Amino acid sequence: MLLVDIDAKTIARNRAEDVLPHNTSGRDDEALLDVTGILDADPAGYPYAFEDVERAIEYGFEVREIFEDDFDAEETIVVYSGQGVHVYLLDTDPAHRYDAQSREVLNDLLLESYDIPIDPVVTADRRRVARLPYSLHADVCRIVQPIESPQFDPRTATPEFLD
Repeated sequence: MLLVDIDAKTIARNRAEDVLPHNTSGRDDEALLDVTGILDADPAGYPYAFEDVERAIEYGFEVREIFEDDFDAEETIVVYSGQGVHVYLLDTDPAHRYDAQSREVLNDLLLESYDIPIDPVVTADRRRVARLPYSLHADVCRIVQPIESPQFDPRTATPEFLD
């Protein structure tokens, strides 16, 4: 299994850096997000806005498409993680070991060739534990859930079995 992690907070930081015309490398994240208004946007007080979560979801579906088109993946899942998405490539072929080197290549491919702001540490480290679907992300009180479309609305969505 491969897991790709796309965090809304990374997208928010990148967006904040794009908004400010001067060098932002010396600013800490909170100051940068505050001066650009991201901390005041809904959900207020978090290091991202809902638009950053929505962009993470769009990126998640782009990664799924890359897995299906470039890797011939037969089974992929996009999961809303509460603060972004995880994309899983499920592969039962034992010949595909997805070792540390191949995961680093995947990082480079997604970051450099496709310009997708993944979390390279989580993506490369197969020992990382991902949130289980339908568990509660307690930091944001959101249910982790598989999603079928980039039109998923993280503001109002609940899993079907809770409706």
